Amino acid sequence: MDNKTHVTRPRRSRPHADPAGPGPERLRRPGGLADHPVGRPRADLRGHRPAHRRSHLSALRGQRPQERKAMTMTSPTLAPRTRLLRSGDKLLVAKDSEVRTISGAAAVDLVDTLVRSANGPRLPVPSDAGPEWHAFLALLTEAGLVTTDPAVARASGQARLLWDRCGQALPIQDIDSALRRSTVPVVGSGTVADRIRQIVQEAGPRVVADRAAGACGADVPGAVAVTVVVGESLTDPALLDHNAWALEHRAPWLAVVPDDAGRSVVGPYVVPGSSACFRCYLLRRTANFPDRRIIGELSTAEPVPTNTPRVQLLGMGWFTAALAAEKVLERVALGDHSSMSAPGSLASIEPARPGVEVSEHRVLRVPRCPTCSPAAGHGLPQVWFHGGERP
Repeated sequence: MDNKTHVTRPRRSRPHADPAGPGPERLRRPGGLADHPVGRPRADLRGHRPAHRRSHLSALRGQRPQERKAMTMTSPTLAPRTRLLRSGDKLLVAKDSEVRTISGAAAVDLVDTLVRSANGPRLPVPSDAGPEWHAFLALLTEAGLVTTDPAVARASGQARLLWDRCGQALPIQDIDSALRRSTVPVVGSGTVADRIRQIVQEAGPRVVADRAAGACGADVPGAVAVTVVVGESLTDPALLDHNAWALEHRAPWLAVVPDDAGRSVVGPYVVPGSSACFRCYLLRRTANFPDRRIIGELSTAEPVPTNTPRVQLLGMGWFTAALAAEKVLERVALGDHSSMSAPGSLASIEPARPGVEVSEHRVLRVPRCPTCSPAAGHGLPQVWFHGGERP
């Protein structure tokens, strides 16, 4: 039994499942690799052939040529976001809310040796790799521990993570190219702006201060080089100025306000012609203020200049910068497959008890927005739009 290798298929944990109930069901492929002893002990990696070696040609004969060719790839790479745990003669492959198990002393020892001797994400390949090795590699691929696509081995770590985040729906070489060849403008000053530059640049794209110098480095559907503009407040003239420029040049951009009366705002992500603009957001924010008596004053209020520097919790600043950078990197590399940068999306971050509260919103276009709507100045305003004094 020690030389048998089994793969337990995963089950997602259910929030209301009985914790004392039965564990995950163990399934075997009839006549497949899981029913045969696979793998070699540690000594075989040093060129010694074990006495109990068994051939797996029988497991390979029933496969199609393209499947056999896929198994013979010699650049196995550890799958992104996967954690490997060992419990006696079992390996637990954990990812998200799923756990797969690999059992069998020989296989467990071999995987343990491979992972410990790996240089980066690539696993070493035995010099005498034959049918047994390829069968074992197929088993590890089925368990979700490795991938055998050479493009994955060549891609950067950030590209592998983003490729996995989009469900591997895009070619990883396109994601990697987008990160390495794109140019992302970051406009603004201060600690949060500097941290956004640092995170984006470490992920691969070049960062510039010229808002007109953005460029996307790969042909990914929906991918654009998003300009990030960091303002002092929501009424910062720099944000409204860039909003007008972006509408004129049809340039997508992301607003970031590190401190808006105690909370941070990342967004909205503005796509001219497809989403609400920044003026739309300000109008809707004012119209939704709970005290109706001062809505008119809020809509025309301007910031009072001050020489007192704003002070923000250091952790909140990093949190804001990280969220903004992730939204930009997803749009640059994943395009329409991005889940964090939908047009009009906005995130609000504020300290809570306990922890930090992040709320996601979708800003809709104002039908007669004076900045972006073709219908501005035509017809009567909507009943909720308070652009001036109430009658």
